[in-house]
Amino acid sequence: MRFILPEEGMTPEELLRDEETLSFLGSKTWEKKGDYQGIFLTIPKYDVLSDLRLSEYLIEMGMADVFDPTKADFSPLNEKDQLLFITSIIQDSRVMIDEEGCKAASVTIEMVGAGEPGYDYYFTVDRPFVFEIVSETGSPLFIGIVNDPS
Repeated sequence: MRFILPEEGMTPEELLRDEETLSFLGSKTWEKKGDYQGIFLTIPKYDVLSDLRLSEYLIEMGMADVFDPTKADFSPLNEKDQLLFITSIIQDSRVMIDEEGCKAASVTIEMVGAGEPGYDYYFTVDRPFVFEIVSETGSPLFIGIVNDPS
């Protein structure tokens, strides 16, 4: 795990626009500066959540056809010859650090529509519910209950 502290007067955003910093982030090694016997790290506990809607960015980058029901071609993935297209892509991430260490998790959700474009269907989960994550063979991997979806 790396911690990069900007110099006084520099924002983290400015630091991330710096070529040397970007090169450092992409490297697998780091250079020790100084002859230290030990490094004593003091950082705050934190819990950071991120919820990115990636669809708009991907469309801007030229990936628009997969979101268009009239242009998307997922026929090699589809045994029933249904019209498939991506409706949205969301990435959720969480990083937690405390006295015990660091935990991080990320999930990318791709929502797929099927059939001819037509009406919108709304499915709102606004009361307690059960969720299940299954393997490719249908075996349950995770089963849980969310008592408060708010």
